[in-house]
Amino acid sequence: MLSERVQARIVRDFGRVRRADVAQLLESLDWHSIGDSDEARERIHTAILVAAAGDPRRLPEAASLAWLDYRDLLMATGLEGADWRTRVDAELGPSPRRPLRRLLWSLRKPPRGA
Repeated sequence: MLSERVQARIVRDFGRVRRADVAQLLESLDWHSIGDSDEARERIHTAILVAAAGDPRRLPEAASLAWLDYRDLLMATGLEGADWRTRVDAELGPSPRRPLRRLLWSLRKPPRGA
């Protein structure tokens, strides 16, 4: 199952036309070696989407890397460290499961020059 944040990122990166194909690929991954938590799945889905960078030709390669050794994919996309939740939030937006983080996200200052 894909989180709402991952679904929104799929549409943003690949458009509505490819949404179903990308979602099917992500949902088809075998989670036995990764873990069964929603957070673990969202983290790996995010890493695949970041690695693919909106290019449908890169998506199968990123998914294959997740399947072979998801830790390499996490390293390649910067989602391996202790701050991975913050980095996932930076890629997908604030998590609805963490209301304080969502509040802080909404109060952050806009970048200079914006």
